[in-house]
Amino acid sequence: MFGHRFKEKHFTHFDPKLVPVNHGAYGAAPTCVVDKYFSELRRDFSNTDRYLNKEQRQVYEHSRDEMAKVLKCDPKNLALIANATTGVNIVLRSFPFSKGDKIAMPSTTFSSCASTVKFLKEYQGVEFVIVDLELPMADVDVLSAFRHVFETHEIRLALFDAVVSFPAAKMPYVELAQLCRDFDVVSVVDGAHSAGLVPVDFSVFKPDFYTSNLHKWFYVPRPSGVLYVDPKYHNTVQPMPIGHTYYSPKEQPGEDLLLEKFSYVSSSVFGGVASVPAAIEFRKNVCGGEAAISEYCFTLARKVGDLVVKKWPGSYVMENKDSTQSTAMINIVFPIHNYVSNFDFSSGPAFSDYLKIALLDQYNTLAPIQVYKNKVIVRFSCQVYNELSDYEYACEAIHKTVQSFFEKH
Repeated sequence: MFGHRFKEKHFTHFDPKLVPVNHGAYGAAPTCVVDKYFSELRRDFSNTDRYLNKEQRQVYEHSRDEMAKVLKCDPKNLALIANATTGVNIVLRSFPFSKGDKIAMPSTTFSSCASTVKFLKEYQGVEFVIVDLELPMADVDVLSAFRHVFETHEIRLALFDAVVSFPAAKMPYVELAQLCRDFDVVSVVDGAHSAGLVPVDFSVFKPDFYTSNLHKWFYVPRPSGVLYVDPKYHNTVQPMPIGHTYYSPKEQPGEDLLLEKFSYVSSSVFGGVASVPAAIEFRKNVCGGEAAISEYCFTLARKVGDLVVKKWPGSYVMENKDSTQSTAMINIVFPIHNYVSNFDFSSGPAFSDYLKIALLDQYNTLAPIQVYKNKVIVRFSCQVYNELSDYEYACEAIHKTVQSFFEKH
């Protein structure tokens, strides 16, 4: 059902020369959802006064309610936002910290979110404690690392991933949220890579705050994200930027406060918001549901791992002993010493930048290649439009590009 024929039918807007193996970076929406996105923009631009004053809020509320059904939560606890980085900023920059409060965050925290924590340190006097994670790690060891920090520091709030971006690794996010509750620590889950990739079910998952992109794995065009807020923080959380919909935490909350705050923050376009129901419909009725999507993508990722370690002698799949961290994204430890005997790992950013541009310009493909803990890691993403031959092509392209780098350096 899935694969290249599926791509030709449902992703017709793709550049025919593109070999896409990097879905995790920016995502991709099927043609029917892209069409909905642009039709909504045309609807807006045809009569903007009518759209923004009469129709936009209804569009927002309907999309929010449909997404709440997917996540199994009360829609009043949900807001649609631009992306997960925005979500983390909304939470952290609204939170009533006191000087000296401590935030725990893992060493694998996405750089934009880590920068937000550093901002709070410099502007508000908040302190942070790093939870050292050295991937791959067993889930029990991840939980133990957080528990140790909670036991040895007075932590006010913990920021952690549902799925680490690079190296890609699923975290025990449900258990981490519970651990936070056990220690009376506020939990903020950066689920940038979660919705559409791993199960998110608020009937069993109990964070204080959670945010996810919808453009990465849920097939909604950018910008599109979601923010979950536990009811006890509805008064506290504020949109970004602060605008007409600001409500003081001292005010009596309305019946649907997040809707009032987030449905119209400022002048924008709402094609992404309007596309959410179309993406849900595509996943359910065209793809056959979440289980069918996951089964294809996760199985393909395992096959990609088997293929690549044969194509690149000396490489191996980066995974923990229980095989719980790989998803539809899989990490390969690249055999860099097959190309150079004394690779300078501190030159990783320049190496990565060269490969990125060369792969795009010469081969119309891209997989993130970065240095992590003195290893060169390649992250491949698998999606319903992929087949194994895509990764054979990408492997050869990476091999030739790495050769080219060392010939020039």
